[in-house]
Amino acid sequence: MRKYWTRIALGALLIFCVGYGFVSAGRYFKNTVASGKDLTIPFGSLVPFKLDGEKVGTLRSLVIHRTAPKEIVGFGLRVRLSDSAAFEKLQGCKLTVSDPMHIDEHTTFSCVSEEAGYQPFGNVSIELRSGHDSRTVVQTLLLTDATVREIRSHAADSAAGPAADSIAAAIRDRVRSQAKAIGDSIRAVELDRVADRMKEKAEAIRARSGRTPADTTGRVKPPPP
Repeated sequence: MRKYWTRIALGALLIFCVGYGFVSAGRYFKNTVASGKDLTIPFGSLVPFKLDGEKVGTLRSLVIHRTAPKEIVGFGLRVRLSDSAAFEKLQGCKLTVSDPMHIDEHTTFSCVSEEAGYQPFGNVSIELRSGHDSRTVVQTLLLTDATVREIRSHAADSAAGPAADSIAAAIRDRVRSQAKAIGDSIRAVELDRVADRMKEKAEAIRARSGRTPADTTGRVKPPPP
């Protein structure tokens, strides 16, 4: 039984670490959004990296590059893959992203066949980590002309508030919600595993003793006819 409770404690510790990490990140954002420094948003291994809607890796971090609190000049994304086939495909891919103002677990990337109507707005660092195969390629992030105009227009509008601050605040809210969902999932999975192990142990003890399950009064039930 001691091992079971140890696993429960480890699960609770993992939940705490995940939540604390997001809280610490939120405090960091609060202290840096008023400056002109870049905003770095870590995702760990929690956010999937999707290519054409299919998960091929994880999105590790997002950097919002800016030269002033209200001036965004690009995005920097770091991606990690374990599939060499996906890496090979991305090596010759000109990447764009759906809704770059709201990058989260629903975001999907795609390859564009030509750059007409797009312009560079940052980069994507793609890392392959598969056994002894470790490679990195950096691809330019392309956004549509309309998207770049929207970002710059929002940044120039003093009434709208600093654009980078708005993005950071929105991401803070999403990662808090995601942290809670992940914590709930970890807790549920761990409790299910503990229950299954305890059930297996009880059945093993019962099998060794040669007894059938007891009824609610504590007496042994007779075997079925």
